[in-house]
Amino acid sequence: MTEQKLGKSEAAVWENIRISGQNMITVSLSINPFENEVRYGLIMPDGKLRYVYGSGMCSHAFEVGSAGTYKIYVKNISSSSITVSGGYLYN
Repeated sequence: MTEQKLGKSEAAVWENIRISGQNMITVSLSINPFENEVRYGLIMPDGKLRYVYGSGMCSHAFEVGSAGTYKIYVKNISSSSITVSGGYLYN
């Protein structure tokens, strides 16, 4: 579990997740204040970004098709500072 404060338009990169083949990585977050929105997802091994939007308590399962190191990406797209906490699971 990671927790971080993010200012307006600030982004963070968490974790290095090593995957050996096809898998699902589920990213779950809690945003405070609850009504503020973030863009979150994965940075793929090739550097491309896959993301969705969420607020409050949010979770999304990303399917990954190849081996490599993935990173969690979170960006505050709200007009004020927020605190984000969360983590990931993969299977």
